[in-house]
Amino acid sequence: MTTIKYLFLDINFDSLEPVTISREQEIFHQIKNVLRLKKGDCICTFNGRGASQLMELHNCNQEQIIVIPRGPADNSSSHNQTGLTLLLSISSAAKFEFVLQKAVEMGVIAIRPLFCERSKVVSPPEKWQQKKMARWNKIIKSSCAQSRQTTLPSLLPPLEINDLFTKLTPPGPPQELGLLFTPGKHNARAGQFLRQFSPMLAKQQIQIAIGPEGGFSPEEIEIFTKNHFHPLSLGDNILRYETAVIAIISVLQFLRGNWG
Repeated sequence: MTTIKYLFLDINFDSLEPVTISREQEIFHQIKNVLRLKKGDCICTFNGRGASQLMELHNCNQEQIIVIPRGPADNSSSHNQTGLTLLLSISSAAKFEFVLQKAVEMGVIAIRPLFCERSKVVSPPEKWQQKKMARWNKIIKSSCAQSRQTTLPSLLPPLEINDLFTKLTPPGPPQELGLLFTPGKHNARAGQFLRQFSPMLAKQQIQIAIGPEGGFSPEEIEIFTKNHFHPLSLGDNILRYETAVIAIISVLQFLRGNWG
């Protein structure tokens, strides 16, 4: 049996009228040149806002593709219930993009890239950030299609750690549980800490902060802890940047009941 491909299409699915896709749209290239679909083939499109639609290819030429809606898709995840926001330090391009892809597939609802003292890059010009944000958004759409999630997680603008708290945090007690994962003999073990919170984790909004290779600096750790983040250790093993993100999200997903 042929698996129907999921593709991002930024439209409202409130009509059964035919939809025209022009060659300037990214989905045009995916349908025509990557998947090589033909008249009568079907795809599932999602708009990133919780809706999906089964589409049948009606006409396909060098300039445009016409698809006909065949009703809502019923085998996708309409929205994400995890409540996990990932504060992710910017590392090398390949590693950051790999981690971004896996975090989205595992169901985070928002990603905030962070510039840290030990990041591979310093805070770059606005033009660089715009280019990176466009590429990262493309990865998010692809990852949602892979995992059949119809709601795109939010990609928040990159910030310095100081700006994260001085510009954005509202006054008063924190509204989310902040978890700072960093090696340290004096930090609480993540497993012991999370088991204590497990009855309430399913309903709790959680921010998880993960440092670059080499970890957060002592000054950055102090900033997080002063802003009510709990410093946690993953044990005696020192994990790679990519491994740590996958391990942490997996544990939280399991404890929150999202994986069975």
